[in-house]
Amino acid sequence: DQLDAASQTLNGLADQLRARDRADARPLVLLHGRPNAGKSRLFNALLGRPEALVSAQPGTTRDYLQAACDCAGRVVDLVDAAGVDDPENEIERRAQTFRAELAARADLILLCGPIGDSVDPAAETPTLRVVTKADLDPGAALGPFSSETVATSAATGQGLVELKAAIAERTRSPAEVLSAPAATAARCHESLVQSAQALSGAAAALESGLSDEFVALDLRAAVDALGLVVGAIVTDDLLDRVFSRFCIGK
Repeated sequence: DQLDAASQTLNGLADQLRARDRADARPLVLLHGRPNAGKSRLFNALLGRPEALVSAQPGTTRDYLQAACDCAGRVVDLVDAAGVDDPENEIERRAQTFRAELAARADLILLCGPIGDSVDPAAETPTLRVVTKADLDPGAALGPFSSETVATSAATGQGLVELKAAIAERTRSPAEVLSAPAATAARCHESLVQSAQALSGAAAALESGLSDEFVALDLRAAVDALGLVVGAIVTDDLLDRVFSRFCIGK
């Protein structure tokens, strides 16, 4: 089971690495909250330009707006959608459907609202609590989860730098640790796939009751492939220690 799980993890990393070269691979970040929670104003503040219509009247946003946003050097697709509410007509129902679909697709959901306001995103997606309109209550305590909360004000600019840094950190995928150019990324993708296949082979050998030599050969192939990814130099001494319990014929 552990070998199968490791194989699935490596395949997932390979898929993420391959996705980095796609034009549509930017992380999707959704501003999520109740009507009039300050999402559209925050959307404009993060972009640095007036893209979304802002009004004191709740329910101004019906359709959703999407724009590329530079967050501490990392470009994400920032989305402002309708506020979470009970629809009263067909247009509002469609707006809520769009919002729910975006929440399901998002890489990060920003739970937006004033102090004391919270909305369950109803999606298995990483979330970050964002206090909006912090300038209206500057002395308010953020509560026991303050380390996971960013207080912002679109009016004064408070917390925008911190929020962008948090977005960049929360949307960073494991594959990006490789930080490789396109050619290197392609080689890394191939090596990850090869390592995953070797681990699957080792798991199959164990299940089939084959001798330890066959398992060891697949494990060694997996280690060699991963060594190409991280640039490690695998010495004979290390390999001797790893495979000391096996007798591998030449």
